[in-house]
Amino acid sequence: MIIFRITEIMARYRVSVVALSNELSIGTSAISKWRQGTATPSFDRLNQVMNALKTIGDDEQLKLYPLQLSELLEWREEKEEGEE
Repeated sequence: MIIFRITEIMARYRVSVVALSNELSIGTSAISKWRQGTATPSFDRLNQVMNALKTIGDDEQLKLYPLQLSELLEWREEKEEGEE
């Protein structure tokens, strides 16, 4: 299962929901769904998200912690029913 870690990344680079939605020209509800984990962006949109974060993110944070795709996405093995 792929986990989209947008909430953590937005906090790290000091990007608000409104700023990201404006940069991507999408509604804030789409970003809220990403943050809640009820939806994930398409592969094409993911590229736009990365570019937007680099454009509007805090410059000092971006220098200290360069944005990497591996920080935005996390893969977790899905557990079969009955497994813990």
